[in-house]
Parts: sequence; structure tokens; C-alpha cells
Amino acid sequence: MARVRGEYPATTVSLGYSRGRTCRTPTYRDRTHRMEADTYLSAWPVHNRGEQMKWNVTMVLRDGGEVTYTLNAESVVDAKRRARIMCETEMGFVGSVLNAHPLEETVERKRICLIDLSGIFRMHWHATEHEEVGEAHKRTIRDVVHFGAGYDHVAVCIDKPPYKRREIDPLYKAHRDKAPTVMIEQLKSAIDCIRDEGYHVLGSDGYEADDIIATMCEWAEERGYETTVYSSDKDLLQLVTTQTSVISVATRQKFGQQDVVEKFGVHPELIPDMLALTGDKSDNVPGVKGCGTKTAAKWINEYGDLAGVLRNADKLGRFAEIVEMSKDLIGRSWKLAQLATDAPIRPESILEPISPRHRDAETETVIPEVLPPETVSHVDDRRETTQPTKKSTALVATDYSQALEPQSSAQAWGLAQALFKSRMFGDFPNPEAILGVIMTGRSFGMDAVSSLRGFHSIKGRASPSSQLLIGLVKRHPVCEWFRFVDGDDKSATWETKRRDEPEATSMTYTIDDARLAGLLVNDNWKKRPKTMLRWRAGVELARIVYSDIVSGLYTIEEEEERNG
Repeated sequence: MARVRGEYPATTVSLGYSRGRTCRTPTYRDRTHRMEADTYLSAWPVHNRGEQMKWNVTMVLRDGGEVTYTLNAESVVDAKRRARIMCETEMGFVGSVLNAHPLEETVERKRICLIDLSGIFRMHWHATEHEEVGEAHKRTIRDVVHFGAGYDHVAVCIDKPPYKRREIDPLYKAHRDKAPTVMIEQLKSAIDCIRDEGYHVLGSDGYEADDIIATMCEWAEERGYETTVYSSDKDLLQLVTTQTSVISVATRQKFGQQDVVEKFGVHPELIPDMLALTGDKSDNVPGVKGCGTKTAAKWINEYGDLAGVLRNADKLGRFAEIVEMSKDLIGRSWKLAQLATDAPIRPESILEPISPRHRDAETETVIPEVLPPETVSHVDDRRETTQPTKKSTALVATDYSQALEPQSSAQAWGLAQALFKSRMFGDFPNPEAILGVIMTGRSFGMDAVSSLRGFHSIKGRASPSSQLLIGLVKRHPVCEWFRFVDGDDKSATWETKRRDEPEATSMTYTIDDARLAGLLVNDNWKKRPKTMLRWRAGVELARIVYSDIVSGLYTIEEEEERNG
């Protein structure tokens, strides 16, 4: 249903949010031949933005007849806009756009995936409240990898509070408890890991992930891309078109236009109208008391849209008085439910390739699964043995049934605070850094103290030594053996065998390789080239063969190289 701006109560506060797929010219309405929304179109452009091309646009007139216009336009949105103007000029009213097609030969659509990371992480956080630390982080990463598989381009969209919607209603989301520090740290860690794996992460100060997704959907639709949104937020169903669908991350149900109608009783673009009447408890958006989805859908279908419902408030039976008295509130709720399609991001950046950090171009990257402590296998006898060091305790399998380990996020945060106050781990600047390292170590089956001894906090990252990283690979069940072959101050060679690969792989790293990488300016390389070559070769082999295990982990030496 197309809207005329300004039909809602004049007292409604506006931040300038706009619906990109609504008509901004006066429209004809009646219950028999009401204008269908642009979101029902099956059209796509086959040109670059800014180029003119010919389009056929068919419109349904007031009497049910049809008229087709052939015109030049830059995009499907531009073609429909021009057709409406021509129809209004010739007929005196705007008809309904039936379809719009370019005359040139069409091309295959690109498939875009948009992921609501903030919503997914919150879902997993609450679902794993009493499980081990890091479980929400692990499940979130796993979902991103799973959802994004098979698409041409993927963008992960995030919230960046404080939200602009608070300017509309200061109580927006005010009912939610302040996020605990451990939750914030896990989310930040997940975002860092996703970036490192080569995914586009999009967000803008003051905007929610929903607004970022809406902005991306409008941009993608103008270019004819096929978009799939992964989220459980029903606000996003207003974006559903013939080119855009939404998949619930909770139920995995895919919502097309008809699916939205069947579930909520209204067309996708009328979801904000319905939410304005029913309210949305998850966001603390008020509605009409006692009005549920079925009642709201009945009113909207009877009177056309929210504006029609408000104009006919006196016909709503027992709700008449409360709706009449709540018009300002309803208008404000409608504004809250509207998604911004003009978030200050660069949508085209999704088309730009990103290379994952420290990942070989020929190697498929898989986010590592967190192994429960009891699944850690013993060290194979054929693996290289080294002299015990201070950090070698991290490589010993821990009996978690006997260890005094935290069993929940709250316990982990309490332990981090206690350890920070003890000053036993003075290298860590704050309890949050200690918690981050504990979480990282737990994902590899390490106890808290061993994690703090084996990892260092460098520029906000938990970084293992080269010895620890190789040790983590050795203890993993997929590693059959991993050993040092030979080395001197000119080169070093390691070899390894994965259980799921038929042959062993070897790696030789030379002093010339180190020189080309700019490593020889480091004092350690000048003083101890043999030792540095040895561990560098082992780390390089681990990254090539076991990218699914060490993904997102960068050694102390690598972080120091990155940070100059």
C-alpha cells in the first residue's frame, strides 16, 4: 500500500526516516482497486547506475483496465516513479504498478546475504546463560559461516548505540537491563573474528542493525540483486519483496510476501502499521491495549492502512475511545517501527573483496568449533617433544571435574575480577582483558590459569606464543603428528599429517623468506635467527594445514609485527 506523507497525526515526531519503496505522490485508494505496493514487483535493472535504458511499465487503472508506458529510466525505482507521474498527468490519478521490465536482455542476479549479528548474538546469549563461557560466541560465529555459504556477497550488520530512536521516544528499549561486561566482550570478540575471516561488517553510530539491513536492501533492490536477510526481528518483514526474503534464525522459516500475509494477515509494507497498533514488547514500543495481531490486521484490511484506521476510529467498537485518545502514541509507535533506508554507510562496499588475515588464498577457511574438555585427545608419541617451559602447562589436558573452573558467565567474570585484584597477572590491564583470555583458552579446552600463563594481551587481543599455537594444533584430534625436522640459521623445516588427509605436508621457511617479509629488523631475529626461523616455520605450517583450528589466533610475534 503506497502512502501519502503527512497523513499521520501532525504531533508525530519525525527523525526523517523514509521508506524507499513508497510512493511520494498522491495516490488513489479504494477497497476494490487499492494500489499494491512496489514490493510486489518482479523487475530488475540490467545496467550500471546512472545509465539510461528503456523500460515497459504496466499500470492498473481505477476501472480495472491497464495501460503500458515505454520510457527511459536509470533503475526500476526510477522507472516506476516516472510511470506514476505520466499516469497522474494523463489520467488525473495514480494507478497501481502491475509490473515493470527492462526491454534489454536480462542478466543473472547477484545473490546477497545480510545477517543481523546483534539479534543472533542476543538470541544465543540468552539461550546459553548457564552454559560454558564462550558458547554464545561460538554459536554466533558458526551461524554466520553457515548462513553466508553459497552467496555472492555477504554483509554482517551490527547495532551501534545510543540509538537515534531514543529521540522519538526516550523509553525505546529502556526496559532492557544493562548488558553485562562479559556479554559485551563476547560480542566484540565475535565481531573481530568475523572481520578477520573476511566478512564485511557494517554499522553506523546511532543506527540499529535493522536500519543497516534496510539501507542495504533498498540499494540492492535498485540494482536488481536478490537479497536474503537472516534475522528473527519481525520489523524486518516490512522489507520483503519479490527480490528480498527474510529467514528466521530461530525457526529457519523463509518469509516471502505470501508467507508474511499468511502469518500476520497484512502485506509486508504494512508491518509497521500493524506494530503501531499491537506494540512491540521486545523493543518497549507501546500499542493499543488489548489489540492483538488478528484485530490489527482486520482493521488494516478493512480501512486500507493505519491512516485509514485512525480516520475511522469511531467505528472500532469497544476500542473506539482508546484509539481516539491514543493517536499521538500510535503515530509515535509507527515512527519507531519504520526502518531507516538512509543509514550513512557505503552499501557498495559489499562488492569489494576482503582478504582474511593470515589465510592462504588456496585454503578454505572454516571457523573452528570449540571442543569440550573431555574430547581433547592425548599427544601422539610420534610428535616432537620439547623441554618443559613455563607455558607448557597449557598443553596438558585438564580434568574439569576436579578443577575449580567457572561454570557460567557470571562465575567467569567474578574470577577475572579476583585475579586482577590479586596482581598475579600484572601484564593484563583490566579484568575485561583477563576475562577475554579465559574465554579464548576455554574454547581450546584450557583451564583459566593456564590460559593466562599461555596467552598475552596485545592491542586488545589474546595472543599465544608460537610454541603454544603449535601445541594447540598437536593436541587436536585431527592432528596425527606434527614435528620439527631440521633447522639452522638459514632455514627450518617442519612436517605434519592430518588424520583426514592422505599424505603428510612439509614446510621450509628460510632466512630469505624472513627478509622479504621485513622481519630481520627485529632484534630477536638479529640475535636468535635459528630459534626464530624454527618457530616461524612451525606456525606457517600450522596456518596452511590447520586453518580450521588456528583461525583468529595470531601469535605474540605476529601481533608485534602487525603493530610495528
